[in-house]
Amino acid sequence: MSPTETQHPVPGSPPLKVLSLGTQFAGLGGVESVLRSHHDTDAHEGIDSRFLVFWEDPVPGWPHACFLGFRENLSIRGARRRVAAAFPGWEPEVVVYHTPWGWPYFDDLMPAGRRILYLHSDIPGLDEQLQTRAHWADGFACVNDRIAERVMRARPDQIGRAHV
Repeated sequence: MSPTETQHPVPGSPPLKVLSLGTQFAGLGGVESVLRSHHDTDAHEGIDSRFLVFWEDPVPGWPHACFLGFRENLSIRGARRRVAAAFPGWEPEVVVYHTPWGWPYFDDLMPAGRRILYLHSDIPGLDEQLQTRAHWADGFACVNDRIAERVMRARPDQIGRAHV
C-alpha cells in the first residue's frame, strides 16, 4: 500500500484507538492544523482519536481534545495528575507524540502497544532529545529527509523506522 492510500478497517471491527499529544491545538500553526484535521476526519477512517494538549486552556468545539492548561509554575506531580485524569477508562493502542516534550514525565500514564514520534520540524535540542528518547519509539514520522537523517544518525539502531 502506498503512503497516500487509505486502509479502511474491516467492517464490524472496533476502531483503532489513537492518542495524539501536542503542546498546542487550536492555534494557526502547521502541527495544529494536522491535529485538527485528524480530529475532524479520523472517525470516518475507523480511528477513535483523542488529543491531549499540554499548554492551551480549554477551547470549545473540540469534543475529542483535552486541554490541560499547563503553566510554568505547575509541578510535575500536578501535571501528571492532569494527564492521568484526561481520558478515564479509555486506553490508546497507539500514542503519537507530536513533540518529544513531556515524554519522560507522562509515558507511563499512557500504556500503548505502539509509540510514534512525529517530528514536524527541527526543534531546538533535537539531537540531544533523540539520544535520550528515540529508543522509546516504535517508529518515527518525519516531515523531511533532513530530520529523518538526524533520527537515523542519533539512533543508528532505528534505521528503517524513520519515515518521511
